[in-house]
Amino acid sequence: ELLNTNLLSRSAAKVLADLSEQVDVAVCNPPYFRISRNDHRLKWLKQAGFDECSWPRILTSELVFLAQNLALLRIGGELAIILPDGIITGRDHREVRRE
Repeated sequence: ELLNTNLLSRSAAKVLADLSEQVDVAVCNPPYFRISRNDHRLKWLKQAGFDECSWPRILTSELVFLAQNLALLRIGGELAIILPDGIITGRDHREVRRE
């Protein structure tokens, strides 16, 4: 089954709950924007197991998007996601990569 949805919308919580750990393959291109420290989407970082002390000083949508997609994958699932190099190599995201 093919799913095409906006995982950063307020209605995404239901999609995430329904599909948690059920996705075999995800191919994603996240939107890029900053997220404030009181944004409702930050709960998804916590639910994906990212400890708040590991969050970089500037939070961005691609980090939340990554956490959501990791939560959707079943064990052995594959994720292809376009990420800025800062998440992969940047100093601010070092703790996130460890988790």
